[in-house]
Amino acid sequence: MVVAGNVDTTQVKALAEKWFGSIEAGEKTSHNLPVEEPQTSARKEEVVADVPLDGFYKAWHVEGRLSKQYHAMDLLTDILGGESLRGCTRNW
Repeated sequence: MVVAGNVDTTQVKALAEKWFGSIEAGEKTSHNLPVEEPQTSARKEEVVADVPLDGFYKAWHVEGRLSKQYHAMDLLTDILGGESLRGCTRNW
């Protein structure tokens, strides 16, 4: 649950307990995801189909999210992908 804005924390906690406190926790799930083999070369796939919109996807090999380099690489992929520049452009 997310509560945002100018709220009183004590009141929010009381209301959350009132409405959700009696709900029992579900079973804890485990995420046994398979470990992917390291990717050592570029891959490309082109799919042609009769669809309403075209799509173009870019991806880069980066360190795992627990790596010290992760945040820098995440920012770099945003820049290379053009997403982070959208709010930084100026109309001169």
